Amino acid sequence: MSQKDSWGDRRNGAQETTPPLLASSRSGLSKIIHERSRLALLAYLAVRGSASFAQIKGMLSLSDGNLATHLRVLENAGFVQVRKETGNRRRKTTVAMTLEGKSRFGAYLDELETVILRARSGLSATRDAPGSSDEAPSAATELPVPTTTPTQPGRNAP
Repeated sequence: MSQKDSWGDRRNGAQETTPPLLASSRSGLSKIIHERSRLALLAYLAVRGSASFAQIKGMLSLSDGNLATHLRVLENAGFVQVRKETGNRRRKTTVAMTLEGKSRFGAYLDELETVILRARSGLSATRDAPGSSDEAPSAATELPVPTTTPTQPGRNAP
């Protein structure tokens, strides 16, 4: 493939690398959902139930084309149902999560929560390790502060 993903560059025969934290949970973090705009869209629909194309577009600040593309991906994967209705000479598009979409999104959130908990425990272990500290640097490690203020030629010092 000639595409670059977030964990490695597959061009020029380079192998994709997965961070150790995500290695065991990779299958649970769906690339379909994990894209920022689609994640926000599904979270929005999880709270609202359904929304119009215009509402989603305004909330996500996406162009018509970008939103339509994201909706097509989610619809093809079974996460959302897109209904197009015609009334008053205008076409209205409404989007709602499917039952399958709700179930899969919930499973995704559970897996993401597991990844977050692992990361937090790793941070705690690092913070508690000998030699690590969250304290401010000591005076010995701080940069020296000049005792005089430089002046520009032709100007008086303050």
